[in-house]
Parts: sequence; structure tokens; C-alpha cells
Amino acid sequence: MLLTFNWRTLLPNGSYDILDESGKVVFKVRREVTLEQCFKMFNSSGDCVGTIKKKLPALTPRFEIYLGDEASLIGIVSRYYSMSTPDIKIDFDGWHTHGSCADCRYDILDRDDATVAAVARKPSLMTEEFTVDIRNPQKKLPALLLILALYSVLG
Repeated sequence: MLLTFNWRTLLPNGSYDILDESGKVVFKVRREVTLEQCFKMFNSSGDCVGTIKKKLPALTPRFEIYLGDEASLIGIVSRYYSMSTPDIKIDFDGWHTHGSCADCRYDILDRDDATVAAVARKPSLMTEEFTVDIRNPQKKLPALLLILALYSVLG
């Protein structure tokens, strides 16, 4: 299942559309204007299916991943520095990445090292676009929430 993750960089609220192969919007992501950085993901029916929220106070960026409207914490992505280089820690049911998150070319692997999704940045002038090849449709929502958290922690 191939999806396009499209962030409209010119809008102040930082909204995203996630499109399927036919160009139909399957999810919308909106940045909530709060003291904390917060993104909410909505399905095509308008229901909140996920939340990414920056945890304050923190010395380095740390984002919590929730199913629904902060109903159930399912993971944490944080950025830290080791030997003067930034690194990312993912606490998400044993999932991890392979490749370069900073360059947005990476695979998301589950605890058994099976590929859940492959992410690649598409060149574009007006937007940030990523293609996401979801290998397991049942893991689509958690994979998209993790991608959003990774993008947020690197921002």
C-alpha cells in the first residue's frame, strides 16, 4: 500500500494530508496551536485516530505517541546527543529504523526485523512530500504515527 505524506510548508498551522495511490485523502494531520507542539491525525470520517505531543519540560525533543485523542500512550520518540552527534531513541513496541531518518530515507522494522514501511522523501518546491510504502496494512496507523513523531523530533 503506497501512501503520500504531504506537508504544506507555507501554512502556519503545519497541516498534512496523507493520500492513497489514487490521490484520495485517507488521513489529515493538523498542528494544534498550544504551548506544547501537538499534532492530531484524523481519518476520512473526521475522527481523531492519533496524537503526537511534545513532552515538556525536556532538554531535548521528546514526543509521545497516542492512539486516539491522547487515550492510550503507545510510544515515545526522543532525540539525544551521543559523542556530540544527534541520535534518536524509539520506544515503540520494539520497532526501530534502518537508514537515514534525517534524510527521510529509511525503513521501519518491527521487533522481528520485518519491514513495516519504507519511507522516502520526494523532491518538491512548495511542500515536503514523502512516499510511504506500507508493507503490512494492519500496521498502517502506528507506522504513520511513528513517521510523524520522527519528523517532529528531527524538526
